[in-house]
Amino acid sequence: LMTLPAAKVYYDQGYSVSLLTWPGGREVLENLKWVREIITKKSKAQIWKYEKFFDLHTPLNNYSSSLTHQHRVLATAELLGVRDQIKSILPEINLTEDEEQFGQLFAHIKKSLVVGLISWHSVRRSYPSDLIYELLQQLIEHSYTPIVIHHKYQSDIPNGCINLTGTITIRQLFSLVKYTKAVLTIDSSLLHIAAAFKTPTILLPAEIDYNWRIYPEVYTEVVIPRVSCYPCNEQYSSSSQCKLDQNACLRSIRIDDVIRAVDRVFNYREKLNENH
Repeated sequence: LMTLPAAKVYYDQGYSVSLLTWPGGREVLENLKWVREIITKKSKAQIWKYEKFFDLHTPLNNYSSSLTHQHRVLATAELLGVRDQIKSILPEINLTEDEEQFGQLFAHIKKSLVVGLISWHSVRRSYPSDLIYELLQQLIEHSYTPIVIHHKYQSDIPNGCINLTGTITIRQLFSLVKYTKAVLTIDSSLLHIAAAFKTPTILLPAEIDYNWRIYPEVYTEVVIPRVSCYPCNEQYSSSSQCKLDQNACLRSIRIDDVIRAVDRVFNYREKLNENH
């Protein structure tokens, strides 16, 4: 998703754009009319046939490099040589009419909140499982309807939540995020999905400077970890180097701080509706 704004610049300049991604990435990139081809095997890419070929993975994951000390979309654009030419850093997701219908099923819920607090890539970027239940419970008590999209322990989801863990596709998730009222997330793909639809967001960041992740065009409340070493920008990415235990970074975020951030997002939505 974060590659698309820069790739679109090349399309606008008359290039035919193909995207090479992992197999699961095909579904993410579907329905983009300006993308000529989505390739999921490098052996089939025939890169010698292309005028330009960019490998983005390795340089974008080196946080000791000044390149990565900016928003990921801008870093990608810099690698592609078009940083000053992108019109917007927002990702692009185009839904079909059928896909729209899934999200519309949830549009009537006044205080709906998509919740995604588990990272499959890093324990440090996950909100502690033992605190998630309490947070969900507090959200329910404050009259919110949490829509949980993934959780490791099904038994830790309280009554009052809508539990979609393991039941929706990535395209359905896109639609859900478009029609929900807000998103509560960690540093994960959900943050960027929300940006595509300008869905107001509450972000719980870990390790990485949140300024390198959030989108100025999207109303976002950031609840910063209460640890002196944030942001370390993965300086201490291995357990042997980290000054704290596993997910102590996110554990330092208080539930009442999260609730207040959610309240501010919904107050923002109310004022927005009043003005329209």
